[in-house]
This record gives sequence, C-alpha cells and structure tokens, in this order.
Amino acid sequence: MNDIWNALVKDSTATIDKYFDDIMEDLLTSILGKEWRVRQACCAAVADLVQGRPLDRYEQYLERIWTQCFRVLDDIKESVRAAAASLARVLTGVLTRALEADHSATKNASAMLKHVLPFLL
Repeated sequence: MNDIWNALVKDSTATIDKYFDDIMEDLLTSILGKEWRVRQACCAAVADLVQGRPLDRYEQYLERIWTQCFRVLDDIKESVRAAAASLARVLTGVLTRALEADHSATKNASAMLKHVLPFLL
C-alpha cells in the first residue's frame, strides 16, 4: 500500500492537510464497518492522523473519535480491540502532553478537556 501511495501522491503532507476533513470523516464512518480489517485499519489510521497535528485541526472530531474508539474497544475480534486500545493510548498521550505543557498550551488543554470530560463522565 505504501508503494501505491508513494506512486500516486508526490507530497503526502500537503495532500493529507488538503483532504484532512474528508479523510477523517471517512475513517470515523468506516471504523464501525462490517469488516474487521477495515475497523482495525481505521483505528491505526486515526491514530496516525492525530499524532503530531495541532489540536485545532481535529478538535471538531475529538468527541466522535473518543466515542468510536470506545465502541471498537468492545469489538468481537481481538486484533481490532488491540488497535482500538492503541488508538486510546495515542489519544490519552496527546491529552496528557497537552495538560503537562507550558502555559502557552493551556488553551489546547482546556479545549481537549471540554470534549473529553463530558464523554468520560
């Protein structure tokens, strides 16, 4: 798949940034699909997509990401549950780093908590 992607897309970062919203919508829809391979791949893709991106880019999806992640954590297939657990660890790490960051990132931390706390409660 990587070879196909590299052959079709010359600048991955620019392409992902341009179509970020479409990619995220498709992943969040497909993460609850019928095929276990698709569910597992969507968990890994969302984790990759969120890591290293500013919160502003995916803040609108944060509550849906957490909700879908917890739904997939209860999947019948163990490898899908493992991928969902990995996604949950990524989300937890992003939240933890935002909370531990300097005062310059308090806006990001409060924005994340605004979405995560009601969900967790």
